[in-house]
Amino acid sequence: MKKGIVAGVFALAVVVTLAVTGSAARTVTKYNGPVTFNSTLSAPSPNYTTFYTSRITSPGGGSYKHSGTLYTSSGSKEIAGSSALYTNSTPGISMAVNTMSWYTSSMGTYSATTTVEW
Repeated sequence: MKKGIVAGVFALAVVVTLAVTGSAARTVTKYNGPVTFNSTLSAPSPNYTTFYTSRITSPGGGSYKHSGTLYTSSGSKEIAGSSALYTNSTPGISMAVNTMSWYTSSMGTYSATTTVEW
């Protein structure tokens, strides 16, 4: 019986953690021409893994770039990505500064910097 209670308490803790993580989020969206630049930061507590996601929504094709810095209580970490979606899960992210850009030879370059923080 004790095993079932322990398993139940653990499962409840996981559900509560996911609920807190899922509901706690900061989002910053910027637009430049036909492109949308979106950054989301969730779960600010240093005890939880913090999820940072940035997405470039464009007319399609071309090249993508994410660059910047994730700041945590224990230092900083570089943001570097070359696809439409960038994700990072690091404990205790308090701020993300991300310059995102999209380029095609026919349309040129569109970029924006998003800063999302707790």
